[in-house]
Amino acid sequence: MISQVILLLILPIFSTEVFSQEVFALFNKDNSPILSDHIQSISISKLNDIEFISNSKFYRFAGNNWDSIELSIADYTVESGKIGESWVASPASLYLLSEKHNKQIDLPIGLNTDISTLPVLLIDQNDVWYGNYRGLGRYNIEDEWEVVNNEDDFYITGMVLDLNGIIWISRFGGIMKIENHEVEIIRHELFRKYLFSCVVVDNMNCVWFGTHSEGLYKYNGEIWTNYPSTDGLDGNDVSCITVDEANNIWIGTYSNGITIFNGQTWNHFTIDDGLPSNEITDIEVDHENNIWAGTPKGLVGIKYSNSTKIEKEYPKDLSFNIFPNPFNSYTTIEYFLPHNNFVSLSIYDILGQKVVDLVDGAMSYGKHTINWNGKDFLGNRVSSGIYISRFSTGAHTICKKITILK
Repeated sequence: MISQVILLLILPIFSTEVFSQEVFALFNKDNSPILSDHIQSISISKLNDIEFISNSKFYRFAGNNWDSIELSIADYTVESGKIGESWVASPASLYLLSEKHNKQIDLPIGLNTDISTLPVLLIDQNDVWYGNYRGLGRYNIEDEWEVVNNEDDFYITGMVLDLNGIIWISRFGGIMKIENHEVEIIRHELFRKYLFSCVVVDNMNCVWFGTHSEGLYKYNGEIWTNYPSTDGLDGNDVSCITVDEANNIWIGTYSNGITIFNGQTWNHFTIDDGLPSNEITDIEVDHENNIWAGTPKGLVGIKYSNSTKIEKEYPKDLSFNIFPNPFNSYTTIEYFLPHNNFVSLSIYDILGQKVVDLVDGAMSYGKHTINWNGKDFLGNRVSSGIYISRFSTGAHTICKKITILK
């Protein structure tokens, strides 16, 4: 529960002065030009304009000015591009809205669909990436389409560009990444149902994925970590994610409001704190670090302060656990660091010969999880028997037996 949060119903004139203290600012059809309370998609422009889609209408407000454009059908997504440009996508078309003109762009054969699902957009330096139920396409500045991948039930749910120029894609069916125009399907033993709903990259270039039933997954370039509701997330049904300038992870859910994770503690916003609904349809951060969340009952702005009450804390001591043990196909090794440290985690046989290195590098404060599939440096399955895991942070070393069954 968040203490001392005030719910404001403000006039149809936007001003950042409503955020002079920690508040919710609610825009709905009763107090603004919005004709419908159901917010589908939000984007922040280069000029810090708030752009969103509601009931087949595109809205933009900046300072004291409201603009809106009527759209033809439902299920739109908005993404801001260059200054003065906004891109809007439907299941059947792509639209460029600009100060000079508005342009409709037909989708190529293979991506056009009449299935009513919300498409996904990503704007990079030269291209517009479009994803929907049928696949992924790229539209370039030469007005040309390239269908990157298309198949039935492809169902892209999110796309993001990381700090190294790699595109990460969440899907109802797994994770993809595109690096140097090469498409790779990401699979991992930690994943269970592959129902990924959204993706974001944080300020340390870690990639976060939301799921429909497994909470969050984080990838730091080497290790995958799962954060389910038992860790502090309020519900495993993640609908959207964003990151603020302090690297707080903002997690919207389908039925449990908003959770904020700073790497150490979890805080929560729900209808009990003033949200108009616990269903969060989209969430973004503007250039002044205000949070904007879409709901079926209006658009919510949040001025967040770290002085809110802590919901859950991690343990304070170093810990190292292995489960299951004994194991057959793979085992999970979980460790907690009370502060940032260099970590070495290796597996040895009973003769003292190193079998494989699992971790060797600087790691951040908090809980980390890694799986071992019983394979050595060369990717060969080792024989059944007893092995030794050696976990070291420099000042502390922990060794535990691991038993592999036939």
